[in-house]
Formats: sequence, structure tokens, C-alpha cells
Amino acid sequence: FWVILVSFWGVLGHSGVLGCFAVLLGCFGSFWFILGHFGLFWGGFGWFWGGFELFWGGFGASFGRFGGFWIILGSCWVILGCFGVVLGRFGVVLVHLVSFWFIWGCFGSFWVISGWFWVILGWFWVISGWFGVILVLFWGSFGVFWGGVELLWVVLGHFGVVLGGFGAFWGILGGFGRSLTTCPPVPGFVGCFVDSGSPPALSGASGTSTRLTVPLCLRFCRGRGYELAGLEAGYACFCGHAGDLRRGQRAGTAECDQVCFGKASQLCGGDGRLAVYHAWVGACRANSSAPSGVVYSPGFPDDYGPDADCAWRLGGGTGTPTGTGAALEVTFRLFDIRDPNDRLTLRDARSRRLLAQFDGRRPPPPARALLLPTEALELTFRSDTLRHAQGFALTYRREWGGTGGHW
Repeated sequence: FWVILVSFWGVLGHSGVLGCFAVLLGCFGSFWFILGHFGLFWGGFGWFWGGFELFWGGFGASFGRFGGFWIILGSCWVILGCFGVVLGRFGVVLVHLVSFWFIWGCFGSFWVISGWFWVILGWFWVISGWFGVILVLFWGSFGVFWGGVELLWVVLGHFGVVLGGFGAFWGILGGFGRSLTTCPPVPGFVGCFVDSGSPPALSGASGTSTRLTVPLCLRFCRGRGYELAGLEAGYACFCGHAGDLRRGQRAGTAECDQVCFGKASQLCGGDGRLAVYHAWVGACRANSSAPSGVVYSPGFPDDYGPDADCAWRLGGGTGTPTGTGAALEVTFRLFDIRDPNDRLTLRDARSRRLLAQFDGRRPPPPARALLLPTEALELTFRSDTLRHAQGFALTYRREWGGTGGHW
């Protein structure tokens, strides 16, 4: 479009160049116009002198001859003057015509300059356009290649997300299930039982919540003095005592696989299936004279909270022998403490002698039982406000005749 427009203005500009040539002709015509008027002047002057000489010719032949000469000369100048007048008139016409072409030529020159500007700009845009086309083709081909690769990765990514989500879901369920429902089960999990509802598997207090979690149900039953806590269908919590389970019917642990409404990483029984726990799991304080048992960090299986200050007294019940042969075997089933300021301390409950101490920098040895020379053990756990984790789970049992030793 711009090339066509500029070419049009270029034609007008070249017409203006012809106008410049016409200006030169006009100037030449103006010169003859001036000469013509000069010739008329001399012609008139010659006629005047011719008449004057004829007048004087009557007085003398010599002056008459001189007057004849001036008449002839004046006639020549008259003829030249007339010719000059004609040329002058033509020149005037040419001057007017040339003036028009001169003005138009100046106007055309302006458009010629503008035209060349637009021609240059037009070619710049043409070159830029082709450069853009080349870039588009190049990057388009390159982009198609990478687009195909990225499309493949997107498809694989979505497939991976699906598999990852599926795997994460089953990993969470599997990990949690392994921690609480595998064989042999972690102490604290009693088992999965059939609940027909009449009579209920656990006959104590009960409640429902759309935010139910395992620790929430445990606290609910523990606070009411029950030994056992059971979770069913992801949202129901039941409490009871050990006697309730004598008439209960066991089910496979895999049947208690429904996630808790309050936390998808935990399992809360199933439809008509009750996942039963000891209510003291996750308690912050406890006294137990039983010869064996389990201790969990506060809030387990949730992470322990900030500023925890918990204590447990284990063993030392009636009938416990005294002397050098008394010992407790402690085994850590889980230890997930990462902050060096979060500390678990094990002491002799009677002498307060330090037996062992573990924290985020100094974990206990994995898969190794600790034989502690004490009849009664006191555990304390304290945490600060930073870097919480799942905590710990340990089992203990009384050993007879063991020599014991410090950790």
C-alpha cells in the first residue's frame, strides 16, 4: 500500500522537475520580453528622430540623409520591438505557466521527499516483515518441536501426577496402616472388630464429628476414664473397656481402611468395622505399673505440639523384685525428632539417675533394645516452639535377672 502511494507521489515529484525546466524557459521569455519593450522604445525614438530629420531635411540635404538613416534604423528597431513584444507576451504566458509548474514542482518536490521517506520506511517494514516471517517460521518450527516435546511431558506429567497422587494416597494409607495395623501390630492398636450396632462393640460413651482424627477420639475416651477408644466409618468414636471385647468378633486389619474425615493420612475404621486403640496412646502423662507396655509421644499419631512437657512413670509395681538383677528393656519402634532442643530423657524413677537421653542430634540406635538397670523408669519429653515432627513410639518390658547397663 505504501509503495503504491509513494510511487504516485514520485510521479508528481518528477512532474515538478519538468516545472523547474519550464521555469528556465519562462526566465528566457522574460528576457526577450524586456528586449522587446526596449526595441519599442528605440523604435519610437527612431521614428521620432526620423520625423525630426525629415523636418530638418527641408533645411539641408545633409541632415535629410542623416534623418533617413535614423528612419531606417528606427524601422529596424520597431520590427525588433514588435518581435520582442510578441516574444515577451509569449514569455509572460510562459512565466505564468512556469510559475504554476514551479509552485507545483516545489509541492511535488516536497512529496518526492516525503515519498522517498515512505519508500524507505516501506522497505524497512517489508524487510522487517520478512525477517519476522523468517523468525516465525524458524521459531515456529522450533516451537512445534518443543511444543511436541512439552506436550509429551505434559501428558507424562499428568499421568505421573495421577500415579503420584494414587501412590501418595496408598503410601499414606499403607504407611499409616503399617504403623498401626500390620502383623505384629504396633502396641497400642488392639485390632479391627465387627460392629453390628446391637449391641455395640464398645458400650461406653460415643460421638461423631466431621473432623474426627485418631488423637481426637483417644482424648475423648481417655478424658472420660475409658481404657479403649474405637473409630468407625471415618467419623464415629466409641469408648469402652477391655471386657467389651470378650464378646467382640475380630475382622481383618485391612477392613479398617477408611480414612478419617478430619485427616486423610489417618485411618478411622470402616463401614461396620471398629478400629480399637488403647486410650492412653498419645497421652502426655501416665503412671503404669504393668510389667510391659507402650509409650507414644504426645498427640500421636499427629505431630507433637510446641512447648510440650510430658512425663511417664513405668514399672515399679507390687511384686517387683529389688536388687541388682532388676532391669527394663526399652525398644524404640519409631523415633522422629529433628530439633536438637526437643529432648527425651530416661531416668531411674527412684534415684533420679540419668540413664539415657535422646534428641534431634542424638537419636537412639535403630532396631536395638536398650537394657536399663532400673526397677521403675521415668520418661520426660520437652519440646520448644520450632521444628515439630511425629515424635516417638517405644515399648518396654521388665527383665528378670538381667545385669543391665547405662546407655
